[in-house]
Amino acid sequence: SRHECGGQGSQVALTTIGSSNWGERSCVRDLESQVVVVTSNARLRAGLGMECTRIFAHGQAAGPERFKSADLQAIPLWLRLVARLGRSFL
Repeated sequence: SRHECGGQGSQVALTTIGSSNWGERSCVRDLESQVVVVTSNARLRAGLGMECTRIFAHGQAAGPERFKSADLQAIPLWLRLVARLGRSFL
C-alpha cells in the first residue's frame, strides 16, 4: 500500500530532528537530543512534504506476516540469548 505523507492534499507541518535510534542503550544510557519542529511556513511545509514522499517511495509496509517469515525465524537461539543479555550495551 502507498503511504500518504500527511493525507490527501495536506503538507507536513511537523518533523523531528535527532537520532532515530530508540534502542535500550540510546534511551537509558546515552545522552541524545531530539528537537520537534512545527511550522506554518508554506515553503518549509512543502519541502517537508516532498522529503516525506521521497523517503516513503523507497520503502514498503511491513505487516505482521513479515515478522513471521522463515528468514526471521531462523535466528539461532544462542544469538537471541546473547542479544537479550547484552541489549543495554548495544
